[in-house]
Amino acid sequence: SRLIFSFFIFSLTSTLAGQIAGSLTFEFISWPVFMADVNAWAVAWQVLTWIYPVERTLIALGATFIGVPLYKVLTSANLMPSH
Repeated sequence: SRLIFSFFIFSLTSTLAGQIAGSLTFEFISWPVFMADVNAWAVAWQVLTWIYPVERTLIALGATFIGVPLYKVLTSANLMPSH
């Protein structure tokens, strides 16, 4: 339904934004300390680039399957405004 799709899109956007913020923070603050060799960084990045979208999609699906029923319960109990 539209509610499920909306929750999924918001969850996916949120988790991707969090990933971007975390990656940028790591690169600007911690990267030279933990992995000074650029070649090692390139190998790690190539592997992780394929894992992140799958991981973030699974997180968004999990948030959707928890969020939609929770939203419905809170709305039906008049604890959340319905729009």
